[in-house]
Amino acid sequence: MAGPVLTPDIDTYKGNCHCGAFIFKIKIPKLSSVTECNCSICFKKGYKWIFPSSGNFTVEKGEGSLKDYKFGTREIVHKFCPTCGTGIMRQRQDGTDLAVNARALQGVDLWSLKVIKYDGAAIEPFYSPLAFTGPEPTAEIENYVRYTGSCHCGAVNLALKNSGPLVQKVAPIEPVDGVIGECDCSICARMGRILTYRPPAQISVHLNHGIILSSYSFGSTQFEHRFCPVCGVAVGVDDVVENMKAVNLRCLDGVGWKEIETYKHRGSEEGPAYIDPK
Repeated sequence: MAGPVLTPDIDTYKGNCHCGAFIFKIKIPKLSSVTECNCSICFKKGYKWIFPSSGNFTVEKGEGSLKDYKFGTREIVHKFCPTCGTGIMRQRQDGTDLAVNARALQGVDLWSLKVIKYDGAAIEPFYSPLAFTGPEPTAEIENYVRYTGSCHCGAVNLALKNSGPLVQKVAPIEPVDGVIGECDCSICARMGRILTYRPPAQISVHLNHGIILSSYSFGSTQFEHRFCPVCGVAVGVDDVVENMKAVNLRCLDGVGWKEIETYKHRGSEEGPAYIDPK
């Protein structure tokens, strides 16, 4: 005789883009893991995927407010907030095969979750990096290494001139000049960036004709968070007080990730506290 069929306890999680224009709820088993894919779009966006079953995703505010991005076969639609750049979800054109970005959830410690790796980069068609077409960074650095890259759609091109290869084999205990790091504050957690700050002369940003780089700021407005208005990929941050720029290394080609251990900054523990929208 068969025993009882056990079903996992279902929890309800609330989520939102950073600016609060889009709010949703999902019902899933207690969250303990996320899936990270290394394909071109997932890596650049820093997605952490969860997969709610059909009927367990509900929009509470902002229905129709998200911007769509499609590429390749155009079967999959990636949706992000056009105001703050938060990547929310992806699904097929017919609404099936929904995946939600755990970065948008409220009250979740992303760094405590188990990560399941998926090798999407091994699946054809392969992504081809785009050639940099903008002006060179103006900084004068001896024996420099130049890194170039772009957002996913190619509307925003980037170049970083660095004093040697990007290497950080051991993450520092405290932030230092040139540190390569991640942060779990309300905006950084949602944008999924891996940043390094440099003087503006070391970074060049070139926009395709007709493109205006999206910018989002809040609170003290010291930081302007930049992202592509077409594909939603976060490309960097401008610190308008300290006159420094950060580039999102996820956008750059040729970075030796095996040589980098990112510094993890607990920005979530610093004030002022972010208030989750209701």
